[in-house]
Amino acid sequence: MTVARREPSVLTVSETIFDQASALALLEGDEQLLQELLTLFVSAAPALVADGRQGCARHDMVVLARAAHRLRGNAAQIGGHTVSEIAQDIEQNARTGEAARACARIDELSDAVTALCERLRAHLAG
Repeated sequence: MTVARREPSVLTVSETIFDQASALALLEGDEQLLQELLTLFVSAAPALVADGRQGCARHDMVVLARAAHRLRGNAAQIGGHTVSEIAQDIEQNARTGEAARACARIDELSDAVTALCERLRAHLAG
């Protein structure tokens, strides 16, 4: 007897950067609210990444965890799965005192935030 293999359901890279359908589902289809949240994310996220970098530079895991926590929540709310997952890992490592592990992913988080913000700007432009 042969067993058919099922491929796991995987979001494409662009969907993990910005999954509009998931964001709208969380917001009960409120497109105006989504547009407002996207605008807020684009304006606030770079400063949060900078805060995280400062936390790493000063070995201040409280600052790093706080910045990662805000990025995680904000990105999850708008369907930014990749940013949310990286930020969650950084936050968890910062809260448990794993400074090296937390700070090792700050560049990856920065790149993901940049990609997400670019995608969101394009979406907002039309």
